[in-house]
Amino acid sequence: MKVSHLAPSPPHRGRTPVQRRGARGVCGLVGVAVSVAALTGCASPGGPSSSPSSALSPSPSVCVVAENPHAEPPEGCITYDPEANMALNESYRDRYPVGDDVVAAGAPYVDAVTAGLADLQGSASLTAEGVREVLARSGLPPEGIQTLGDTGSVAFGAILPAEVTSSSMAACLFGEVTTDRLAVEIGGLVQDGGCLAGPGGH
Repeated sequence: MKVSHLAPSPPHRGRTPVQRRGARGVCGLVGVAVSVAALTGCASPGGPSSSPSSALSPSPSVCVVAENPHAEPPEGCITYDPEANMALNESYRDRYPVGDDVVAAGAPYVDAVTAGLADLQGSASLTAEGVREVLARSGLPPEGIQTLGDTGSVAFGAILPAEVTSSSMAACLFGEVTTDRLAVEIGGLVQDGGCLAGPGGH
């Protein structure tokens, strides 16, 4: 009878199974660290995403010059009409139109305000506060009254009562009173809003 002898397993160089698994775990961690380092390297300053050549360049300035009938503008420049530009800049002071029916319906307010302001001319009561009081006594809503200026020269504007207008667009009573001048008119709102245009341009 032939008897077979099992050959002993080769030694593991002194490592237990737990130690072998630990060694494999360390190798796995080293592999992960290497992978993270490789990924980080893709976003390094030397990568194409941060290359100086990819930075945005500033836009060139636009050349704008006033029209000159005696000379051609520089090449590539845009021209503009200074007078038309000034007129457009002042258009905010223009009033919306109102119909003749609104002017007629507002006439009693014009008469009352004119009489009241005439009494102020040449008196110490010709102030912004005095003008507002006259407008309010004439039947104009106090919350819709505006004034500009003060002693001796006052510009004013006020929203007319709703029954004066026949549409959804409001209408105004406006004018100016000084020691030697008095003007009271009916008109629409100024394009900038309200009944009294501001003193300066836009």
